[in-house]
Order: sequence, then structure tokens, then C-alpha cells
Amino acid sequence: MKNKYIQRFEQLQEEIRTIDATKKMEYSEYSRPSETVDSDLFAQWRLKAKNLLVQTCGKDSVHFQEFERAESPFIGETYLNIFNRLKSVFFAAKDDYEGGFLVSVRVLVEAELFDSELDQARHLLTSGYVAAAAVTTRVVLETALRQLCQRNGIALNSVERMNADLVKAAIYNSLQQKRITYLAGIGNSAAHGDLQSYKKEDVQNMIQETEQLIAAFTN
Repeated sequence: MKNKYIQRFEQLQEEIRTIDATKKMEYSEYSRPSETVDSDLFAQWRLKAKNLLVQTCGKDSVHFQEFERAESPFIGETYLNIFNRLKSVFFAAKDDYEGGFLVSVRVLVEAELFDSELDQARHLLTSGYVAAAAVTTRVVLETALRQLCQRNGIALNSVERMNADLVKAAIYNSLQQKRITYLAGIGNSAAHGDLQSYKKEDVQNMIQETEQLIAAFTN
């Protein structure tokens, strides 16, 4: 199963071919004949491509900023001239995304939030609130799985189901799946008051491993 953003890049690449096929000469009594493309198809593609760059690159990225600059027309330009510039930015973003060189602003913000929650879990643990630390860490783990599913077009479900679906989609392997099942189990035991099934050291390892997993998810 392909990442939904890779699928979207491929769909918009197909639309580029469709738009290129609409090339025609445009005649005006005020200027020389010039080549252009279908304005409606171009406008639709431009909006969809821009939205995709926001989601995959972020508004602060070089790719998105360059796309916005490329949208600005020069005097006497046709839609084809603008389209050709936007295509260059689009293909650069597609190549970088598929090569794993892009991390969206949203992902970075999520990572900061997770760090804050895990710091809270550490504080609870050192203060003697072992069960609360385990439950907090499990919430962080589940939230990370949900957001990983959303980024890859996988339906939201229970931790067990999302964990299995992410493996089926080849987002991570079965060894990670087993560790996530184990970590979530500690959190479940804590939430149900089963204090005999885990120790303080288990929760300490749970926090550390959850942090490592999230780092792997966002890289």
C-alpha cells in the first residue's frame, strides 16, 4: 500500500500530462501569437498542487515559497509559462518527498508536543506516580500511532488494529509491532489498576522506548 501523499503526487503528475495535451496557440490583435494551456484545468491543478505542498512540505518550506513565487505572472506571459515554472517546483518537491528528505512543519510540531508529554511522564515517575506515568506514556504512544495512520491514509482504530495495519502497509516491521504491543500493554495494566504486572523500571523503559519509536516515525 502506497503512502497517500505519494499517490497524490502521482495523480497530479498524471494531470500534468493532461494539461500539457491541451497546448494551443492563442491569438490576439494586441500581441504576437503565443502558446498556452487550458485555463480551468491549470487553475484546478495549481490549487491541488499547492495544497499538497502545504501538507507534505509545510508553508515555511523552500518548496512552498518557491511555488508561490512561481505563481506570479510576468507581463505578456501565458498560463503555459506559469505552468512550466510550477511543474519544476512540483517535481522537485515530489522527488524530495519520495526520497525521504522532507519533514513537514506539522510533524516537527507533533514531535515537540510528544517531548513535552513524555517529560511530564518522567516527572510523574520520579515523583512516585508510576501508574500515572505509564498511562500518560500510553496516551502519547496511541496519539503517535493515530497521527502516523493519518499521514499514511490508514483508518483510525484501536491501538492493536492500527499497529497491525501499519505493519501491513510496511510503515514499520513486525519487531516494532511486538514492542508497541508490549508497551501499550503496560499502559493498559496501569489504567486498569493491575499494579502487579509491571514495575517502575518497566515504565522507565516504556518512556524511553516510546520516545525512540516516535523519533523513528518522524524521520
